[in-house]
Amino acid sequence: MEANGFHVVLVEDDNICLKVVEQLLRKLSYRVSTASDGAAALKVLADCKQRGDKVDLILTDILMPEVRCGQAWSQARRATSGRGTWRRVQCAVLGGQGLD
Repeated sequence: MEANGFHVVLVEDDNICLKVVEQLLRKLSYRVSTASDGAAALKVLADCKQRGDKVDLILTDILMPEVRCGQAWSQARRATSGRGTWRRVQCAVLGGQGLD
């Protein structure tokens, strides 16, 4: 898939990791919106939807403060459900620590 125009919402609570992944995605010509936790991600998604700005992928850390990944994903699916460009937003999960 051509990256140009592909919109990724990146959710990561570690600021260094957020900046590194954001720069990598931008270098590969992806459009990137960022959020530092699940609650902020839901706001980003709501703002994008209100503007009619399609989101193609939510790339999220699995361990985050405030709202857990599963909760955020469930809420994001509800927030982005509907017709047209928001019908099938995909989600990929990142994790750098073991799950205990």
